[in-house]
Amino acid sequence: MKHNLILTLTLIALGLAKSQAQDIYFPEIGSDDWESISYEELGWCSKDVDDLITLNENSNSKALIILRNGKIALEQYFDDHDATKNWYWASAGKTLSASLVGIAQNDGLLSIDDLTQDYLGEWTSCTEANGNVTLRHQLTMTTGLDYTQSFDCTDIECLQCLNEVDQEWFYHNAPYTLLLDVIANATNQDETIYTKQAIADRIGMNGFWLPVGNNKFYFSTARSMARFGLMMLAGGDWENEEIIKDKNYYQEMITTSQSINLSYGYLWWLNGKESFRLPGSTITFDGSLLPNAPNDAYMALGKNGQYIIVIPSEDTVIIRMGDSPDESLVPLNFLVEMMDQYYKLECTTSLKELKPNLSEVILQNSVCTDQLNVKRIDIELKYSVTDLKGKFIQQGSLEHDFIDVSRLNNGFYFVTFYDKSNSITHKFYKE
Repeated sequence: MKHNLILTLTLIALGLAKSQAQDIYFPEIGSDDWESISYEELGWCSKDVDDLITLNENSNSKALIILRNGKIALEQYFDDHDATKNWYWASAGKTLSASLVGIAQNDGLLSIDDLTQDYLGEWTSCTEANGNVTLRHQLTMTTGLDYTQSFDCTDIECLQCLNEVDQEWFYHNAPYTLLLDVIANATNQDETIYTKQAIADRIGMNGFWLPVGNNKFYFSTARSMARFGLMMLAGGDWENEEIIKDKNYYQEMITTSQSINLSYGYLWWLNGKESFRLPGSTITFDGSLLPNAPNDAYMALGKNGQYIIVIPSEDTVIIRMGDSPDESLVPLNFLVEMMDQYYKLECTTSLKELKPNLSEVILQNSVCTDQLNVKRIDIELKYSVTDLKGKFIQQGSLEHDFIDVSRLNNGFYFVTFYDKSNSITHKFYKE
């Protein structure tokens, strides 16, 4: 009887993990149809949703989209904007560039350890930089070039040395902008054409790159931005197709890339780190970018509040497009306020009602190497680990505050905890 109970619970856990692995919904390519999920299913209170909408309406937003498991939980447009109109991503488009670099590298067209000079010739007025700056330094904002000359100017006379390569982090637009020229020269494709071939056409995203002053901005609809965020949530995939095939590179994009600004990957901003720096500053601030958001959240942040927020542990993508809500270069205060309001939406949840104990079981490190740390409760728990396809990998009893995952290959997994009647599943990444 005992063995039958264990088998039954294991099958329940495996079934739940498998259903959640297949639960991400992808809207059809070439179609305007996009499935939605109701507030009632999510346990959201209409009043709090209205407060979130009002906050965005009063803060010059153009579009606000929230996806849960790929389905639209909230889609709101403001002023005269609508689902058919394009808007600029500003620096949120940097993350699109980072993805293109990874795809081009996987195709053998470039390497992030190549010198930038290999693709642009002598592109700075500083011999040391020409001989040492790599694509990796452009991806991580550690070129050492003089950001006090001009923040955006890409002319050779503007690009002078200030610090040694890899010794300082500063949010310097000019070296990043030239990364698009690197991509174009490496692929022999205009950046818009290569974006369409490498990503956009494969996930149903519309858009184009357009020069704006010294910069190049990506323009698209809010739904197209949401499609890109959904691709990232799905581990760089779209349904059964791998868009970013190099999963090590994918993980590097959303992992601390240098030791100066812990909250920065390859042009992605990272939550849950010990400290962070902000654009336009060399000051290091203690704490996390979004104190109330999960540690695994990562973000594309652009001028005037263009946001892509990906929260893997909650299967959530949040998009905001619009004009500036305040006077800051990248309005972090508004982002924090918006996320605080987002976390007020859930007034009643089936999780809290049906699983009051298991809801307290959380992962303390959703990205791990040898050990998955668990905040557990004082009841007997078992666990099972499955891959993204629902294949059973490992099981056992949770006797300590950690699970040994040293034998797992790198990649995403689901871990399901269950007692005699209930279960709860979390996603994690083994690196």
